[in-house]
Amino acid sequence: VAPHSKSTMEDKTAKPVAEELREVKRVNGVPVVDTVAKKRKVSFKKDLPMMMHGFGDHINPYDETLELVDDIVREFIVGMTQKALGKRRGAVTLTDLMFVIRKDKKKYTRAKELLRIMNTIKEAKSPYEKE
Repeated sequence: VAPHSKSTMEDKTAKPVAEELREVKRVNGVPVVDTVAKKRKVSFKKDLPMMMHGFGDHINPYDETLELVDDIVREFIVGMTQKALGKRRGAVTLTDLMFVIRKDKKKYTRAKELLRIMNTIKEAKSPYEKE
């Protein structure tokens, strides 16, 4: 989302989209924890501008845009984690996450490809790490 002129962003009567997203309690039909209310809040705001620029956004996106995308990413991660855990407690495993995305061919294929690349990099580094 490319930045707009500052004059259009100064309308104080409109409710920011990030605030509307905080009110959402479900992701893909699964209830999510309100991550905004938690004391310890993980943020991806440092990494998001580079990622967004790589996908064609402006090099310096608005803070509101970063906040919105950060909220969406956190809610997605929390939702996926909750789906993977189901009703049990404990750590989420790779197998749990792969099970959750098994029916989404695009996500499943991408995850398998990233795992393959990760293993290739790991194997390529291993001879140098032993020295």
